[in-house]
Amino acid sequence: MALRTALTGVDPGWARLRLAAIATAAMVLAAGIMSVLRALTGISVTVVMFAAVLAMISNLAVNEPDLNRRRVTTVAMVLPAALAVLGGTLLAPYRVIADVVFVVVIMIAVYVRRFVPRGFALGMAGFMPYFFTQFLHATASELGWLLIATAIGISSTLLMGCWLFAERPERTLARLVQAFRAHVYAVIEAVADVLVATRS
Repeated sequence: MALRTALTGVDPGWARLRLAAIATAAMVLAAGIMSVLRALTGISVTVVMFAAVLAMISNLAVNEPDLNRRRVTTVAMVLPAALAVLGGTLLAPYRVIADVVFVVVIMIAVYVRRFVPRGFALGMAGFMPYFFTQFLHATASELGWLLIATAIGISSTLLMGCWLFAERPERTLARLVQAFRAHVYAVIEAVADVLVATRS
């Protein structure tokens, strides 16, 4: 019971565990699909990494409580992510222009965060792909594959987080109640120990 109480105290309702599990599963799925394509076509490992990173980011960025809204937001992330990949890849050889555009992308990403929670997700979908195209020195020859990796990375999160392992409110409530009961039990035990100690 002590171990159960400690675990529920660290993560009531298993929210963090579930989020980490979905992110890991989405990353593995995206990387697996891109690895198969790499074995068949010889594309760069950079593209595989890119798909996995986008799967992780899209999972962490979407935090709306309603399942249908999460699905819409996740699908909507494809557009800003694709535009960021396109712009970042084509501008990569022109460092000064790419840096200026990067600042503009950051400003837009920060501005749209005011339209929470969807704005935060869409802002991240624009910022992170642009950053990684610059960081990984993406080339125009990889553009098509990077766009495919964008779709696969975000689709992996959509499949894992919004369909296969979609959170159900009743399950979350049941786990939270269970966590609450475990903590009440721990408090009762602590009070009982104090009463025993005072009597002796």
